[in-house]
Amino acid sequence: MIRHAHRALLRTVLVAALAALLLSLPAQVGTARAAESGSSEAAATETFVLGGSPPPGPLYLVGSVAALGNWSPEVAVPLVWSGHTWSVTLSSLPTATTVRYKYLAKDRDGNITWQPGPDQLLTTAAAGTSGSARDTWAGATTPVTTAFTVDATTWYGQNVYVSGSLPALGSWDTDRAVPLASANYPFWSGSTALPPNTAYEYKYFRRNPDGTVEWEPGGNRTATSAPSGSDTYHDVWR
Repeated sequence: MIRHAHRALLRTVLVAALAALLLSLPAQVGTARAAESGSSEAAATETFVLGGSPPPGPLYLVGSVAALGNWSPEVAVPLVWSGHTWSVTLSSLPTATTVRYKYLAKDRDGNITWQPGPDQLLTTAAAGTSGSARDTWAGATTPVTTAFTVDATTWYGQNVYVSGSLPALGSWDTDRAVPLASANYPFWSGSTALPPNTAYEYKYFRRNPDGTVEWEPGGNRTATSAPSGSDTYHDVWR
């Protein structure tokens, strides 16, 4: 009889514990959902406004957090032109966090011009609040005189040119490339005006008397134009 009583008591305790566990599950799920809901709301809203004299073309914002593209120009945040300034409002920034950011311009060929100067810094607003950053695109916008010199041998009737990804370099159109002079042969030299602080690609080629061209071997050369003033490149035909 005692054993039966113990077994009955044990069953009663187990049933009560199971019932308590089942009753607690909806509350736990609700708590988890509330936590998820709270985490989605724990973001800062910031409005970025850019004035000054940026280059023409679409402007973008990029920076050190995921909402700003993690410094990747390919996923930078586009700005909207209001008639006086460029701006964008983001509602997915981490709260109370110092972020680094910068503006950039892209032309229709995909060439990127970064805002001159050091990175901008912003400490985002607290959760549920908003803030703003007003910036100015400063620095030179005057084209940079860029000289190209390449050590290249040719035979009679050939000429050497430089072409590249910027309009001032012909946008890879050999008919609009920059001609180089052979006054100091075998050094061929020429110059053109490039937008400042702009990343680009370029390459040399020979043009034969019949109009056909011979590109130098290897991949495209890469460079970034100077922020202001002038710039010079000395290369050797590969």
